Amino acid sequence: MTASRPARRVSSPSRSRDGFWESVPTRSLLILLGGGFMVGVSIRFAMDVFGMGLSRDLFGLGRQWPLELGIGVVLMGGVVMVGLMLVSLRLSHRAKVLYPSLLVAYFLVTVGLAMWLPAERLPPPMEAAHISALKTRLLVDGVGLFVAVILSYAWFLSFMGKEGKRYFHYRAEVALAGEIHRLLVPPVALTVDGTAFHGESHPSSEVGGDLVDVVSTHDGWLAYIADVSGHGVAPGVVMGMVKSAVRTRVSGPTNAQPLLDHLNGVIHPLKKSNMFVTFAYVAGRGDEVELATAGHPPILHYSAGDGGVSELKCPNLPLGVRRNESFATARTKWEPGDLLVLVTDGLLDMDDPAGHEFGIAGLKRVVEEHGSRPLDELSHEILRAVRSHGPSRDDQSLLLIRRGRR
Repeated sequence: MTASRPARRVSSPSRSRDGFWESVPTRSLLILLGGGFMVGVSIRFAMDVFGMGLSRDLFGLGRQWPLELGIGVVLMGGVVMVGLMLVSLRLSHRAKVLYPSLLVAYFLVTVGLAMWLPAERLPPPMEAAHISALKTRLLVDGVGLFVAVILSYAWFLSFMGKEGKRYFHYRAEVALAGEIHRLLVPPVALTVDGTAFHGESHPSSEVGGDLVDVVSTHDGWLAYIADVSGHGVAPGVVMGMVKSAVRTRVSGPTNAQPLLDHLNGVIHPLKKSNMFVTFAYVAGRGDEVELATAGHPPILHYSAGDGGVSELKCPNLPLGVRRNESFATARTKWEPGDLLVLVTDGLLDMDDPAGHEFGIAGLKRVVEEHGSRPLDELSHEILRAVRSHGPSRDDQSLLLIRRGRR
């Protein structure tokens, strides 16, 4: 029996896009819409100038409206543009092919309303009254077009300045968090008391939430792998807290409290309510190892004697789900040459084009076939098999442990 894990949300391009607009402050969004409004107004002025060159009424272009209706037609162009902008902001990334249709919709709506509104009859061509009316109309259109273009440019520039500053501030934070992550999760390649370790972590974004670590203890070693839910800076911060808590616990005075119970007590009050940490560890004790999984994929045990692969797991919840939680552990024997494989679900939860998941079964096949090879070569084979199976948007981490031969 294995513990059920809370569902993980994997970000997609459309969700990231929606998330950006949801994060834009209302003031900045109003500035952007104001710029769009003035673009719609300028287009309406330009359409009026274009209509004056027509020899006959075409789709309402070139009509002479009373002053109050003329102002209304121009403002209507801005309102329609704002409405279309709001619609476009709600379209998913995949619906970008619909954007040209929004421009067509703008033309149809504004022209349709212009044809519906009553218009005045222009004086006969070439008469003084006609020429005077055209001059006045051109002057109004020219001034209106100039003001609308300047205002739209100013408001778009203001929006880009405000959001650009916010964006680059965020990028600086992400870059710093990414550098901290690289320092906290370096590749693992070492040997402790004859036991060899190989670990690596490949984040799906600049800041990962996976953790791979090996620590020497007073009576052996502790190797663990962790996966913080979510993506971005916040999971990276929690990941750093997990590593600090583990190392403080191991290097500090002897503590009778089990490791997972201790970590859960540290993490629970310091994270967001919807965050959790899946965790798996192995502690070396000579011919026997202590292990536990907390909402994490099973640990695979490769037997050097017969080449078989078995699953080792404990029915525990992830860390941080409940404050006062007790976690089960297990012990198992292992022989010289045996191998233990710990991975995060980013190496398991991807489908091929036919919809078949790689899963723990796919990982077992690779370990059965290549389990006797050097750890770095086995790691390469696992990653190659996973990435050839299908795409993954989650962090991918693994930790390989092999007991040395006497």
